[in-house]
Amino acid sequence: MNGEPDLERFSQELVTVGVAFYDRTVGPAVVVAYWEALKDYPLDKVVAALGQHVRTPGRCKFFPRPGDLIELIDGTAGAVAAQMWLLVDEQIRSAGRYVSVEFEDPVTAQVIEEMGGWTAVCSAESEKDLSFKRQEFVKRYGQTRGLGSAVPTRSAGLLARSGARLGAEEVIRIAGRPSSQLRLDAPSRSILGT
Repeated sequence: MNGEPDLERFSQELVTVGVAFYDRTVGPAVVVAYWEALKDYPLDKVVAALGQHVRTPGRCKFFPRPGDLIELIDGTAGAVAAQMWLLVDEQIRSAGRYVSVEFEDPVTAQVIEEMGGWTAVCSAESEKDLSFKRQEFVKRYGQTRGLGSAVPTRSAGLLARSGARLGAEEVIRIAGRPSSQLRLDAPSRSILGT
């Protein structure tokens, strides 16, 4: 959301929801606080989340908090974490620990680093070990989401860590952000056929 027209429409929508469904007056300070919390999302998605909130049994009993709306836009932390793990798992199985990876999603990058880096995440020796890695990833993702990340988005593979210079280092880019269409991009190959 950006600009005065968006702020005006957002304010009208939030005030209308407050008055029409919750018998609640929504003042300028509340509008500004919600605006700040939701400003990174497109206005149409925020308005749609407001509408979905008031139509969803169980949710509609209380005036929506910004986190409720973000969850409706992005999905639950667990669902997003599972979605992001699928991208990580695909690269574990196809590229492995030797290549470096670069993450578009800063939360995924943060979690991978907290788990010991790319080579540690790829070190599972069995499907059972990989299942434990998945559980750890999903748990950490849920704890890290929303906190911001200051770690680099690239995690070095074994070749980069060993200092091997066998030509240009291959870096697999794991593209995907929560609530966007996810895809995998890699130099000179298409992993999902996209």
